[in-house]
Amino acid sequence: MTSTKLEFDNLLNVRDLGGMVTKDGRKIKEGKLFRSCLLYDASDKDKKILADKIGIIVDFRSDDEIASRPDPEIEGVAYLHLPAYDNTMQAGQNIQKTAKDPSAKPFHDADRTRRAMAGVYMRFAENEFTVGQFGTFLHILLDKNYKSVLWHCTAGKDRTGFATAILLKILGVDDASIVEDYMLTNQYWGSEVEKAKQDFRKENGYLLPENERALEYLHLAWGEYVTGTLDRACEIYGDFDHYVSEGLHLTEAEIAQLKEMYLE
Repeated sequence: MTSTKLEFDNLLNVRDLGGMVTKDGRKIKEGKLFRSCLLYDASDKDKKILADKIGIIVDFRSDDEIASRPDPEIEGVAYLHLPAYDNTMQAGQNIQKTAKDPSAKPFHDADRTRRAMAGVYMRFAENEFTVGQFGTFLHILLDKNYKSVLWHCTAGKDRTGFATAILLKILGVDDASIVEDYMLTNQYWGSEVEKAKQDFRKENGYLLPENERALEYLHLAWGEYVTGTLDRACEIYGDFDHYVSEGLHLTEAEIAQLKEMYLE
């Protein structure tokens, strides 16, 4: 079982992890853990739904991203800016900024774009700052002052997707279900991918099959991105347990507390 999509006026990729089943047969509690796209376009009705459901919003985006499309203020909901990227991690954003540039080589070489995006993900495991930020995110989940937590980036795919994969694996969800849930972004964010293709055609006057594949490698979720990064974390730290304890600095007692708080 995967996460459950929530219906909003303007928010395309907001999901409740509740109901997902762990390997030992337990389930994630509903109404506690929410993964999301950016909230900038939230309607008044959307904001009311969020106010009813969410205790704190964790925003993984950069300063520039927030400046251009800030989250709305939602009454009664705490907000924390927890950027996943430091200055060495801007490659993913820079790749996206070249999408409308007809001379941008990544969009004339689909395989190069795939490798570049896989490299961005690898730095989620390799970059000390980012590993620490994901560790901080997990510790926020331990705060019982919040009735629920929503975390997001822009599409709810890369930074949000990997943070979710870490959490699900810690809670005991099997790898196949983690990848299946990660890939759901392709259903819910698909209209934005098509818009990116249309924008490319409009700006450049063409959209060749190679350009189209490159844009899909950039904008869609690919299982190899998240599984490759989890494998890289295990390679760096020895195994996933040591990644959690030595990289994310989560103790066995804190893991047990996460399970107590979020599983039934």
